[in-house]
Amino acid sequence: MRIMPKEEYWLNKLNIHLDQIEKQLSLEKEQAIEKLATKLDKRICGLLAEEMGLTNNVFEDQVDFAKMLIENYPKEFRQFIYLTEFVGYKRKEAIISIAEEKLHPDLLKTLDLDYRKPNPKDVLWLICELFCQDPEILFDVYLKDIEKKHATGTWFQTLFDGKSVNPKALTKMLEPQSIKNALAKLDVPNAISCPKVVDGDHEKVLFLNAEITAKILKLRDSRNQGYTDDWIIVRFDKQKNRVRIATKSLDKGADIVCGLIKTVSQAECSLREEDEKTPARTIKKFTKTLLKDKKHADAMLEIELDNAPIEGVGTRIRVKNDFSIGKPLLALSERYGWFEKVDYMNRLLYIKVRHNEKDFKLQFEWIDESPLASFVRWDDSHVDSDLQEEFKQYMREKYEINICCKRRRFNSSSAD
Repeated sequence: MRIMPKEEYWLNKLNIHLDQIEKQLSLEKEQAIEKLATKLDKRICGLLAEEMGLTNNVFEDQVDFAKMLIENYPKEFRQFIYLTEFVGYKRKEAIISIAEEKLHPDLLKTLDLDYRKPNPKDVLWLICELFCQDPEILFDVYLKDIEKKHATGTWFQTLFDGKSVNPKALTKMLEPQSIKNALAKLDVPNAISCPKVVDGDHEKVLFLNAEITAKILKLRDSRNQGYTDDWIIVRFDKQKNRVRIATKSLDKGADIVCGLIKTVSQAECSLREEDEKTPARTIKKFTKTLLKDKKHADAMLEIELDNAPIEGVGTRIRVKNDFSIGKPLLALSERYGWFEKVDYMNRLLYIKVRHNEKDFKLQFEWIDESPLASFVRWDDSHVDSDLQEEFKQYMREKYEINICCKRRRFNSSSAD
């Protein structure tokens, strides 16, 4: 290939786990040829051959090309394995999004992509095209993948004490250099950096790369392992003093963001999570609707109750199945009155519901105040970003349920 970045590029910048690479490279030759050939098609072979200056060579099939690559071009073979490892852990929608930005529209038209379920070889070909155009574009894919995996987040109101700060003025202050200067002054126990700032029409997005949990180790000098990043995705609303934060540890992420805003704006401020609680009476109504098992209704697949109100029983009860548990659970509820009283609702721990052929697990974080209410949380990292807001809006409009991102808490001394 014309351009072959060093291993540090793959390990440090793109977070490739080289132990998986070494496993593939250690395969017997025949096994390696067979495995590689399954990932190739004529387009990918043609693109790689062109990059290697082999345009005059004609290959009978993918196996023939794979054999040639492994036997005669070990460096190029290794680079291609890096690419396949990279693409294997990235959301297809992230790759397609960057391809639409960077590649010529006529090139994309030839693919006839199924955007919901794209062919894996089409996606690999796109990655190869992007890499051949400029390897640095893969970092854009890397960040877009992170953005897609943290597409929702939790909204916070930014409250300033003693000084009025205009949201437009604040977002203008948040330039890469001022952010880096502010982060250097923060009392953050582990390393933190700001890889990128994206300035949109309605919001400014910051990608902060941090170590905020004890289990995160950056093994940048290891040839056998990659490292796992903590990312804080921060979206500043340009019209209002509010910010949306998505990260593995929301509490610590919010502390860092609050410190960043204080330092950049030179004003005392605090973040208050926007009130997205759902009243117990609304959750009760939602649960009873699921139990009715109507045609075309959302199907309840699993439920867990803590200390369900059965005389003589003080334990958790879980009911689950691969299809609706509405009828059997309704029978149990009618016998024991599980969902008849609002005061019983705080026994509800979680519900798994199937909506539009997707499974969503809703966890209930009950609040010890009156009237009884709960944060209804979910883990959005396993849901395609184009479905996240759609599902949240559906739950709000259909059932008046406010969905919040799952809140993860880590102790700094923990090994979790």
